[in-house]
Amino acid sequence: MTLPNWNERTEISAEPFVFWLGIASSKFLEYRGQYGKVNERNARIPRDGWIGDEET
Repeated sequence: MTLPNWNERTEISAEPFVFWLGIASSKFLEYRGQYGKVNERNARIPRDGWIGDEET
């Protein structure tokens, strides 16, 4: 269950939940902005051909 669901069911705002979870409000806003998006990384994606037969 997500925080917005708890918010709707309990009518408690997000601030107490964030405090109870022990995370900073900025971290919560970062999570909220990423919710539902594909997890994209800045690093290169490893490919099958990068590992030689002797390394497996």
